[in-house]
Amino acid sequence: MPTDDEILAQLMEIEAELDRALEQENFERMNMLLEQREMLLRMLSKIPEELANRIIEADNRRMEKLKAFMEAMKNQALQTRTSQNALKSYSSQQDSPSFDERK
Repeated sequence: MPTDDEILAQLMEIEAELDRALEQENFERMNMLLEQREMLLRMLSKIPEELANRIIEADNRRMEKLKAFMEAMKNQALQTRTSQNALKSYSSQQDSPSFDERK
């Protein structure tokens, strides 16, 4: 069984990997790393207060980045839907016969 010091070193590496995965928008990797982190935290005999605070602060920063990413995705989806509706409208106008016979 690894010592607390070895577990702490692994936790610090996972924290760094979480930040890299977030920057790369690799959410599957983030999920895997969070599961690994949870297992390691359970293995510790006692979680140092400093480590707990660092993890909480890092997770709060990550959550803010994720919120911004989700907001950008929502806006992009809305813009895509608006564009699709505009194209459909334009397409239907082009397909319909013109009844304006004025010359």
